Amino acid sequence: MITQRRHPDWIKVRAPVSKQYFQTKELLRELKLHTALAALTAWGIADRTEPLGKRLSRAELDILVKETGLDQQLKLLGYWPAWQRRARGRKP
Repeated sequence: MITQRRHPDWIKVRAPVSKQYFQTKELLRELKLHTALAALTAWGIADRTEPLGKRLSRAELDILVKETGLDQQLKLLGYWPAWQRRARGRKP
């Protein structure tokens, strides 16, 4: 049986959009730039010889998760127990 997770209320709020937003969105759709830009970005990241930033330790990640409020989102979405068990990510 599949159960649906309850998403935080802020996910359900519609973002404010303007006429320019729709014009830009339509232009990108017509030119299919979103796919090209995503592919170029992924290629650029994969092709880098140096890392994008320093590798964070688990302690640094724990601090970052709490400072950004990601811990609350992980709890709401049911991922917090896996985070605490360190069931995800690279093993030391």
